Amino acid sequence: MDVLLVNLALALVLGGIGWWGRGNADRLVSESLPSADRGRKVRALRRGGGFCYLLALAFVISGLVALT
Repeated sequence: MDVLLVNLALALVLGGIGWWGRGNADRLVSESLPSADRGRKVRALRRGGGFCYLLALAFVISGLVALT
């Protein structure tokens, strides 16, 4: 049960970081960059947020598997 709680806590943290990063990617990248570079960095931040979502899902699944 402890493993499940730890994994769910990690999933919540990673999911929150992913949600925050994907939602604020436009504001996190400097507007002084050229548009091509800025767009590339925004896309990279959004990909990173999506990866955090995938890691959160992996922690949830591993916590559920640990119950069995």
